[in-house]
Amino acid sequence: MATTTAPTRVRKKDNGTPGNGGEFDRDTRTDATISLSAPRAGGNTADEAEARRAALRGAGFVPAIAGGIVAGAEKNSETWWNTAAVRAEYSGDNQAGYAQLPEDFSARNKENGYRGNRRLSRRKYTAPGGVEVTMPSVNTIKAFARVNDYETVDIPISASTPDGDVQGWVRVTKNGPGQWTVSGLGMDPKVNSYVSETVNALLEARTVSGAFAGVDDIRQSRVDRFSKIGVAMSSVEGAPMVLSAVGYNAASKMLAMKVGSRIVGYEATRDEFDQLRTNSKPGAVFQRLFKSKKEGVALAECPKCNRYSANLTDHRCPPRHKAATRKQAKPRRTLAGLLR
Repeated sequence: MATTTAPTRVRKKDNGTPGNGGEFDRDTRTDATISLSAPRAGGNTADEAEARRAALRGAGFVPAIAGGIVAGAEKNSETWWNTAAVRAEYSGDNQAGYAQLPEDFSARNKENGYRGNRRLSRRKYTAPGGVEVTMPSVNTIKAFARVNDYETVDIPISASTPDGDVQGWVRVTKNGPGQWTVSGLGMDPKVNSYVSETVNALLEARTVSGAFAGVDDIRQSRVDRFSKIGVAMSSVEGAPMVLSAVGYNAASKMLAMKVGSRIVGYEATRDEFDQLRTNSKPGAVFQRLFKSKKEGVALAECPKCNRYSANLTDHRCPPRHKAATRKQAKPRRTLAGLLR
């Protein structure tokens, strides 16, 4: 079991320095003492952990990393939260960053520190397809987003998926009523697809118990989500005026093209789209593959994102995170000490 001795933290408002939303003043104390078993919190090797330690002690931007679940982290909340702190993103001195859900968060008290007297409980959620995600509760995440005025925030997480285990962070943004964007930070793309879609489904569900109703595989749920964002159009170089722009959505297999003054959609493979987009005679490709063989549907433009969909009622604008606006105070020496 990991053990730690953390120095007493000093708030800006308590040492005569103007307050800053509850952030802490610069910590100049010696490293905390902690031992984390392999896999290491800071990397897969001792060299990677040492590089992470040096980055955390520096003044520049430190990207988030993701890695295996540290031994004991599943049962020991201290190890889990310590690992999250080491693997988080830090924006660097005087640079804007994203608010990170701290271990002592309380919706009633927004002034939370890196080391508090209590730790949030963690919940394990199970999704179809062999996915288990451990993180603060859905209600806690929503409350943290709310007290941060629904700016983009970062949430610590660990997960087991068919493509491997991971511990790190996800970036979360509420884009509108019932719509959230979730992205894993520094994760393997296959693992990220499982983790992000699981968290996405939990946040968007009316109830946690109904988050995966009718879903047999969380990967298909992700495909269905991206199929609703429609098609972005781009001009076709050298194309005749009657076929001046095309676009493609791989999730929905919808090819959109501007035919005269109309935007028409056709079901198509990626290869058919590439032929139309790259051929020196796109008009001939259109006649051969589409006009004479497939029935097109009229597409409408979304006034918010300018993408095209056959049904704007089911349409979702593309997921987007907001720009970072929060200044971070990184307790570098304490974090560096966690890598021992």
